[in-house]
Amino acid sequence: FENSTFDIANLIATKAPRVPNLDERSTLSLLQADQGLLDETGQTRAVVLFNAHERFSNPLLGLSIALVAFAAMQSGSFTRFGMWRQIGTATALFLALFLLTNLAEKQAIRHESAFAIPYLPGLIGLALSYAMLAWGGRPRRGAPAPQSVGTPA
Repeated sequence: FENSTFDIANLIATKAPRVPNLDERSTLSLLQADQGLLDETGQTRAVVLFNAHERFSNPLLGLSIALVAFAAMQSGSFTRFGMWRQIGTATALFLALFLLTNLAEKQAIRHESAFAIPYLPGLIGLALSYAMLAWGGRPRRGAPAPQSVGTPA
């Protein structure tokens, strides 16, 4: 067996120990973001804090997008033309929330004090879905009650 195997470990050049990137770090270490971590990763404190808070804001955004799409689909009534208006509304709101997400990310990466901004699109989406469901569930005025033509004698 020793004659038919090759040791390829010597072919691989060993480098200095690999530094874990931000995705491999614990959330608690990112939230604390001490100077040693910043020096080791070469990132700014704002980037490290954004990565930590993004781990919480992304699930919130996913929930809010699903609720906004559901609320948009529930906001319509039956029509022979289908649900195209509701689908278009849901798509437009989806794109608007992602635009807000991108803007929030840019601001959070620039400013260390803006660490809470990534939560804003998710919270706006939740508020929007609540408003849409409340509007869709409001009592509507129905058609007036039919009036009898004549009174029986």
